[in-house]
Amino acid sequence: MNSKKRKKIREEVIDIACRREAENFFYELKDNVQIYKKIRKLDNFKQDKMADKFVAWWELERYAKHPHALILLYENMNQINEFIGSYNPLDGFRQLQIKLILLYKYLEMYEMDK
Repeated sequence: MNSKKRKKIREEVIDIACRREAENFFYELKDNVQIYKKIRKLDNFKQDKMADKFVAWWELERYAKHPHALILLYENMNQINEFIGSYNPLDGFRQLQIKLILLYKYLEMYEMDK
């Protein structure tokens, strides 16, 4: 196998891995938004305007206007998850709410919230 062919194979493998990771991140955010929306409909859970703003940003597909916003959120997801800690079943909704709030604050900080 010549070196040109090997290089092309390596690039394809990296592209596939990156694509899968990006898809997983996208679907994770999508799932978080859907879960938040379903739980928020219940009367026992307090609404938060910042979390709702992230949900609206997501639902209106503002990431299409700011595709680099997804990269920004992805790069900071470890910090957000460390701040929140592991999910506690008794307070999982509040932890999810905080996650959405922090995601929106990053968007606001870099003026990608419009």
